[in-house]
Amino acid sequence: MKWLALLGLLLGAVAAAAEGMPSDADVAELSAELAQHPDDPAVARALARGEVEPAIALLEDFSSRLPQHRPALAQLLGRARYTNGELEAARAALELALAHRADDALAHFYLGLVLHRSGDADGAARELRIAEELDPSLFQSARPRETTAWLDGHFSFMGGSGVEFDTNPTIEGEEGSTPSEGDDFRLVYNAAIATQLVRTEASALSASYRFDGSRHDELGELDLMAHGLGLGGVHAFENGAFVRLDGGAGFQRLEHDGYLDTLSLAPTLGLSLGERGVLQLRAVAEQRDFAADPAAADASLDRDGWRYAAALSHTLPLERWPGARLVTQLQYARSLTHGGTDANGFGSAFDSNWISADAAFSVPMGLGIRMESRLLVGYERFDEENAVQYDADGGGAARGVRRRDTVVDTSLSLLRPLTKSLDVELRLRDTRHASSAGVYDWDRQIVGTYLRLHFDR
Repeated sequence: MKWLALLGLLLGAVAAAAEGMPSDADVAELSAELAQHPDDPAVARALARGEVEPAIALLEDFSSRLPQHRPALAQLLGRARYTNGELEAARAALELALAHRADDALAHFYLGLVLHRSGDADGAARELRIAEELDPSLFQSARPRETTAWLDGHFSFMGGSGVEFDTNPTIEGEEGSTPSEGDDFRLVYNAAIATQLVRTEASALSASYRFDGSRHDELGELDLMAHGLGLGGVHAFENGAFVRLDGGAGFQRLEHDGYLDTLSLAPTLGLSLGERGVLQLRAVAEQRDFAADPAAADASLDRDGWRYAAALSHTLPLERWPGARLVTQLQYARSLTHGGTDANGFGSAFDSNWISADAAFSVPMGLGIRMESRLLVGYERFDEENAVQYDADGGGAARGVRRRDTVVDTSLSLLRPLTKSLDVELRLRDTRHASSAGVYDWDRQIVGTYLRLHFDR
């Protein structure tokens, strides 16, 4: 048959490259695809030319943190896994890419190569025939075309909604917020847009906007609206190292009233370790401005101020489990507020030191389902005796306790694409927050179901 003969000719030229490392152009294309996302723009340039394992690790890490972009990145991941000889994982990724966009000629092309190497000649011929119909130029040479035209004006959108049951609602995004009394259901919804402003061979600049909202069934005072603006740039070096600088502004509102405004700056240093994954060192400086200021007599409760943090993370692909990855992180943070001494002699109630360790594991489970789990253990030590606990206990003779908090946070998610642009997720989360200041001692469980719409152009 014509297509079996064509397949044989193709494989003769492609097999040698497929057994080895990807070309510079392929690595650059993987890097550029990641660059258009504001959360991690162009970080894949840290792959170092000719190395495919870091590309796989970074694509998997990015998809884990922002699952709404997984289908859009699936073609690149499938190509990288095919080049690395991971046929089963490559097929799963390429089939996901085609569910996301059925007219993706490159996805059909690589799926044809995967099926041929897996022994399915008829399936391979079918996929290659579709690829040539969609893009005849693919067959002008033995490997896919090189193009960068799609980089111009790249734009992505994500929107979603879900329903959560929360056994102990708190104010979203506020550290140390006291729990409510009783449980509640809430509707959550969000939308985000991102665009790539500038792209060069080794650098990129991206901008983004995100909106998050929630509406509670009973606790309307916790209804949240949050707006976030981001601007990020990255530069990669030939030795596999890269540097990033991200800036952001956030505006949170409760029941349409001002609550919290933030400004942040976050530099990152990264290094590709080849098959041992990617190492990143991040720092963050965030200024916080709460709308509600305490009375002069309660000066210790002023929460305006700064939070400084540093984190060391490692992303590692698991070779014995295709498609699986492990991300570990250590973090330290220092909070310094404007709180002063109050009428009872207490100092700033929210100055603290925080340390934590967390690990996230992601693995494909079959039938298009991916399981993601995370465990975080943290400890926070506050500088001053706690005025809130003192007031809650009553009795002016006693001093407040010096607050010490421990946090254990676990989550489990099951994600699956329904169509090329729509995903569904089921998430379970459990948080245990123990504090020497009893008013901050609480547990919380959340069960949520979410739908997410996304597209890229």
